[in-house]
Amino acid sequence: MTNGDLNQIRGVVKEEVNTALEPVVKKLDTLWDQVEKVTVQLDEVKETVDSHTKSLERIEVKLENHTDGIKSLGNSSSS
Repeated sequence: MTNGDLNQIRGVVKEEVNTALEPVVKKLDTLWDQVEKVTVQLDEVKETVDSHTKSLERIEVKLENHTDGIKSLGNSSSS
């Protein structure tokens, strides 16, 4: 076997490997696109959860204030 023969075999093997990998690469590209979309959606969910958490904290403070007010009304009327 000569170097030319080896180079020809390498070329054929490389071409076969690349051809065999094409569907795998396409599937990986599709999966990567899906990962990117899920990442964006996850960021949106996190922002929504953060917003809802802040709203719930404000509601909690208001409820505590109202509860304290009701208790003080009850205490002043029983005096």
